[in-house]
Order: sequence, then C-alpha cells, then structure tokens
Amino acid sequence: MQSFGLAEKNYQKALEIDASLSEAYMGLGNVHRVNFRFKEAIACYEEALKRKPGSPEIYCNISNVLLDQSQIPEAIRECEKALAINSEFADAHWNMAVALLSEGRFDQGWEKYEWRFLRSGAKERTVPYSRWRGQPQAGKAILIYAEQGLGDEIMFASCLPDIIKTGAACIIECDERLV
Repeated sequence: MQSFGLAEKNYQKALEIDASLSEAYMGLGNVHRVNFRFKEAIACYEEALKRKPGSPEIYCNISNVLLDQSQIPEAIRECEKALAINSEFADAHWNMAVALLSEGRFDQGWEKYEWRFLRSGAKERTVPYSRWRGQPQAGKAILIYAEQGLGDEIMFASCLPDIIKTGAACIIECDERLV
C-alpha cells in the first residue's frame, strides 16, 4: 500500500500557505484515512467543516472513517447529516447502504444500495436487457454479472441458489479465478 507521503506534504504545505482551504484539510484527511490514521482523519475533516460548514462531502468522508472502524450508528448519523443538506448525494446514500446492511437492516439497506451507480466515479455496465427487479422469471433467462470486486462476487454468490429457484435460466458471469 502506498503511504501518499508526497500528497501529505503537499496538503500540509498548502495549509501553511492558506489555512482556510477546506479542500486541503479534506485531502489531508483522505491521506490519513488510507493510512489508517483515523483520529487524524476525523480531526482534518472537522477542520474542513469549520471552514466549509454544511458540506455533505465532508460528512460523507467522516462516515467513511467511522465505517472503517465499524462505528455503524455513528456513520449513519453522519450520512443523515449529509443527506439533510443534499438528499440526492449518492455517495452518502451508498455509505448509508453499507452501514444499514452491516447492521442487518436489509430492507432499508438494499433500497439505499440502488444508489451505487450514481456515486462519484461509479460506472454502470450497459447491457441490452432490462434490469431484474424481483419479478417472476420462470421460463426466462437472467444474466448475473459482477459489479464490483472479487470479494463481492464471492459474498453475493450466496444469493445464487435463491435466484436459480425462481426457475430462470441463469447465465452467470464471474471473475476467471472463480470458474
């Protein structure tokens, strides 16, 4: 794993030049987060909030750190703060989905999970088929493909027997290592 030492130095230099830059505090917080320095990350995000109150992105970043530490109720509260400011902020909905699913609150969690394709940097795969929404599939075919990483493929493979029971012909696409 990279330590992002140069990025850290540059953010610190930017703050020496202009301590009012909330973006520099946010970037420094991100560097601390990827280096598992969670206390420092939260402190940076709090400094960013002082300079840019009401930023849903900052609350969302705080929720990321709390999720990293399995502080689920606290992460949910930060997501709620972000969504109170911008109810369409997909990254906060996604973090909320992760938190709710972690708590076993599946109905709410899966509903929020649908925001995953609207997150910053997310790419939804384009296929020439309509999306399955749980309707009966007997006599039809369903394409199941990976959206995320190998770990998620393994985790969600536990859902395959339920889908197969619907009577659909299942076409399952997976990472080559799982074949």
